[in-house]
Amino acid sequence: MAGHTMGYEGMSETEQFYVGTRTLSHWTRLLRVPLTLDCPVMQLVSQPHGEVVFSGSGQIRIHSNTRADFVMHATPKDAGEAWKALVLAQNNPSDIHAQLGLRATEYDGTEWNGGWIPIRLGETLGSTWELRGPVQSLSTARAGDWVSKTKGIEVIYDSKLRIPLPLNMTTLIQRGEREVLRKIEPGGKSVDVAGTRIDFFIDPELDATWAIAATSDEFPHPHAENWVSEPLCLLLGQLVFPRLIARNFGDRATIRLHLAPPINDHSLAASILMEDPMMVPDRFWEVYQRILTMLTRARDSEGRRHFEAHPLTHYYHEIIQASRGSNWVWCLTFASAIEGIAKLLTPEEELKSDYSSSEMDKLRVHIGAWSGHEGLRVRILGLLKLVESKGIIQLLNGLAAQGVGTRKQVGAWIEVRNQVMHGHLVAPWSDEKLEEQMRTLAELMHRLSMRYVMEKSA
Repeated sequence: MAGHTMGYEGMSETEQFYVGTRTLSHWTRLLRVPLTLDCPVMQLVSQPHGEVVFSGSGQIRIHSNTRADFVMHATPKDAGEAWKALVLAQNNPSDIHAQLGLRATEYDGTEWNGGWIPIRLGETLGSTWELRGPVQSLSTARAGDWVSKTKGIEVIYDSKLRIPLPLNMTTLIQRGEREVLRKIEPGGKSVDVAGTRIDFFIDPELDATWAIAATSDEFPHPHAENWVSEPLCLLLGQLVFPRLIARNFGDRATIRLHLAPPINDHSLAASILMEDPMMVPDRFWEVYQRILTMLTRARDSEGRRHFEAHPLTHYYHEIIQASRGSNWVWCLTFASAIEGIAKLLTPEEELKSDYSSSEMDKLRVHIGAWSGHEGLRVRILGLLKLVESKGIIQLLNGLAAQGVGTRKQVGAWIEVRNQVMHGHLVAPWSDEKLEEQMRTLAELMHRLSMRYVMEKSA
C-alpha cells in the first residue's frame, strides 16, 4: 500500500498544523480542468429582489483557467415576462442591473452563485428554452468540520509562481517499508506584515502556489484576499490573480472560483525589481512587505480602503499587458504610466503652478484685449491653462534632481512621449536605439514606483 507524506523542514509543529488545516483542501477538484458540474437545479433570477425568471437543470462547464460557461434547459415562470427580461438584458449589455443572475445546485447539494451573466437564447421546445452564457466566477458558502477555525484567507494560484521559497519541502512516497520516491523542492516562506503572518508554499500534488493568512485590524475582510496578490503583480511583472479563494470567518467560510490569466514569466520588463526574483530573494520579500504595507495604509478620496486595485497596481496591470504588445503600444503605455506615477509622487500643493493667479489673470486680460485673429486668441488662452499647474517635464526634472531617475531617463521619456503621443509610429522591428530607449523608460518607471512605495510604507 502506497503512503504519501509531506514535511516542511524548519517549521514548528504549530505551523505544520496550520498549513494542514485548510478550507480549500476540500475544493481543489475545481482546479482540475476541463471540469463539468452537473446541476439538477438551476435558476436565473432578476434584480434587485432575486425573483425567479427561469428554472430548470443543466451544467456549468469549466473549460480552462480562462474560460467557463453554463448551459441550462429552462422553463420560464412567465413566458412573456421572461422574454422581456432577456430583451432588456441584451439591449443593455453594459448595465449589470439589467442582467440575470445564475444560481445552481450540484447533486451533492453544493449551491453555487454564478453572478450576473449575459444570457444567450438557443433552441426552444415547447415550454423548454435552451439558455447559455459565460461564467466569470462561482461562489458558495460552507460551515462545519471542513472549515478552517482560523479567521483569515486562503488563496491558490494554479501554477508555481516564480517566487523565492527558501524552506525545503520533502515529498516522500513509500510502498510498504520501501521508499520509491523522495522529492525535495522549494517549500514555503512566511512574511510578517500588516499585523499578521502570510505563509506562501507549494502544493506538490497540484503544482500550485498557496498563500494563507489570518486577518487582522490592518488586514481585514474583504480586502485581504486582493491585497495578498497585488505586490506579486509588481514584483513579477505578471497579472497574478488567484483561481481559488476561501474567506474564513472561524465558524463558516465563503469559497470562490475565478478565471485567471496564464502566468507567462518570460519577460521582466514590467517588474519593479528589474531582475530575476529567484536571484534576489531577500530583496524580493523586503519589497513585498513594503508594497503590502503601502496597500494597507492607502485610502481613497473619501477615506476608505481600496478594494479594487491600488492606482499604482493599476498602472502595472496596464504596462504588463502592453509589454506583450507592439513596440508602439509598449512605448505609449509606459510613457503614460510614468506621467501618472510622477503625479502620484507629487503632493497636491507642489502640483500648483510657480506663477501667481494674479499674474495669470492679468495675462488673460491682456490676451483677451488683443485685436488679432480670433481663432489664434482662443488657442493661446487654451494653452495658458497648461501653465496653471506644473508640467510633467518640470515634475520629472525635479524628481531626477532628487535622485529619482536620471536626466538621461527623462530625456528618453521626452523623446519617446513626443513621438507616440503625436501619432508617430514606432518601428515594429528590433532597433538598437529603440530597445535602449525602451529599457531606459522601464528603468524610470520602476524607479518612480519604488520611490512611491518607500515613501508610503515608511
